[in-house]
Amino acid sequence: MLVHILFTRKLCLPDFLSEEESRVIYEQSVLKDRTEGLSVVLVDPLLKKHVVDLRKWKMGGRWNYVFVDGWNQVVSTNTFKVGNVYHVWSFRSRGGNLCLALVPPRNSSDSGHGGSNSCLSS
Repeated sequence: MLVHILFTRKLCLPDFLSEEESRVIYEQSVLKDRTEGLSVVLVDPLLKKHVVDLRKWKMGGRWNYVFVDGWNQVVSTNTFKVGNVYHVWSFRSRGGNLCLALVPPRNSSDSGHGGSNSCLSS
């Protein structure tokens, strides 16, 4: 099952990555100096934690953040529905590590592509 998490047109806080995290993703995506991306904790809508690899891929002329390694576990644990849009929130653990959370749609008006307060992309 292929699930797309929509990173919408704009980023509320484009500096959600630290300088070191940005460097890791740049080295992996652009320079191809690394085989792995940035390992982050992803909290799913059921509040379960998963470790996934965050990377940037160029698709259709645009750079997009994608979840790889570990993403299939997220999909198998959750019941995603076609057309639902999950917002992605970033936060820091007490140790300062980047964490991401998938926030499920609250109602049917959130299930379309991008709402009025959509704020994530590259």
